[in-house]
Amino acid sequence: MVFFIVLLVATGTLRTIVRNRDWRSRDSLLRAGLETLPHNAKMHYNYANFLRDSKRPELAKLHYHTALSYTEARQHYENDSNQEVMQDEKVYAVDMQKVLLLPKMSTKESFFVGRIQ
Repeated sequence: MVFFIVLLVATGTLRTIVRNRDWRSRDSLLRAGLETLPHNAKMHYNYANFLRDSKRPELAKLHYHTALSYTEARQHYENDSNQEVMQDEKVYAVDMQKVLLLPKMSTKESFFVGRIQ
């Protein structure tokens, strides 16, 4: 029992030391965030702001465009999911890692899907 507690404390300590390296500078923190969440629009936007402030406009522009592409995909999904359409129509759904072509469902249908499966 004591061994497992010591192992748990040692693991937590090691993870804290490794994570503290990410907090040394704004650059290292944002890079770590991008490694953890590469498909997150907000991370790309924040990193682009940092790059702009660091006088690296070309790289900042790349991250701004990446953030916009994820944001636009999300907006299209939300707009399409709010419209009443026929069941056989298609909508692009975004999980921020993949773009899938899925059948469109009405609100009532989507409410019962979880109970049917």
